[in-house]
Amino acid sequence: MRILFFAFLLSIPVKGQDIVSKYLEMGEQVPNLSISLLTADGTSDITLESLRGKVVILEFWATFCGPCIPAMDHLAKIQNKFPSDLVVIAVTDESRQKVVNFLNKRPSSLRMGLDNSGELNRLFYHQFMPHTILIGPDGYIKAITSPDKITEDVIYITKSGADPAIELKSEFKTEENNQNALGTVNYEDNSLFKMVLGPAQKGVQSQLRKVSETEYEFINCTVPMIYNVLLNNRKGDDFPKSCLEVSQETKEMLSIENSFCFKSKVPTHLQSRLESLSLDYLNQIFELNPEIELRKRNSMALLPTEQSSTEENSEMKSFSVTEVGEYLYEYKLIPFPLSVEGVSTRFFGEIPSQANEVSAYLLRNGYQMTSTTLDKKCVILYKVKNTSKNF
Repeated sequence: MRILFFAFLLSIPVKGQDIVSKYLEMGEQVPNLSISLLTADGTSDITLESLRGKVVILEFWATFCGPCIPAMDHLAKIQNKFPSDLVVIAVTDESRQKVVNFLNKRPSSLRMGLDNSGELNRLFYHQFMPHTILIGPDGYIKAITSPDKITEDVIYITKSGADPAIELKSEFKTEENNQNALGTVNYEDNSLFKMVLGPAQKGVQSQLRKVSETEYEFINCTVPMIYNVLLNNRKGDDFPKSCLEVSQETKEMLSIENSFCFKSKVPTHLQSRLESLSLDYLNQIFELNPEIELRKRNSMALLPTEQSSTEENSEMKSFSVTEVGEYLYEYKLIPFPLSVEGVSTRFFGEIPSQANEVSAYLLRNGYQMTSTTLDKKCVILYKVKNTSKNF
């Protein structure tokens, strides 16, 4: 089907204005900012002035950002290579409790900076995460880039006082290119309702961002990828989560060659329907007819053992079986999703971070794991039949 790119808008015109009054650019000196670092008891402040003489990386991330997690693992390994010369701070504007809850399930050795005031996100403005700022020992910005561009060689060069040759992140390359396929980003968009579909951008990796509770942006994503994100965050219906399939007639949508840029924005009073309205739009444009069907799915199941070697302890961390299952599968510690049906036990102790530690962890909590096959409700993307459209 030939796709015609267009935007559906219902908006109130607003004169363009800068999102930020001034953000820091390549080669500029970073002011003496204070950053709140997460501690076991609360927070403690550190100034960038106190880090002069060291290479500093500010890595902007969020708990909902899938690509941010392996990016932080990558930077943690580099941090370990340069314990005296490098300081990596993972910066998020999310709440302390949200970050703590995340780290309880998915620990990181990086310092965690809390940007509750939004000052760091304002000064180091960016559209997409992960987002990496490399600061030299002299306090000047050496790179505005992505974490995959940071290597040991880059750190060696930077700590020597030289400027590393790192490609500038695409959204900052030139003023005229400081835009994406969905439009320029140097103004506040106060549209009441906006759905925009555009072609893929050349030379840009797949990115997604939930801008707010009323807005999503997808860059160079396939329709099933967009659909899956929206489906898993959809509220107020019985559609199955985390189980999406294409049919024979829609399988070409999986090809990276069929990637698009998509932006959806709704007014505040419709924020609970953001995902549903976005899905309805995609269904209309791509002539999709999603159906719920049962599919056989490989799964992992829990079997109780004779006894548990872990006693309940109010001071010991504990997790619901759902939290354990989601963590183990999300971080690829088990090959298939964990079925938690009929299991209400809480699991005590830190969730393991290595696959070879999972069996022992489950045994300590009175369970062993086995593979099985279950019938699971899935959303299947079919094409609408016998329809014609005139755009």
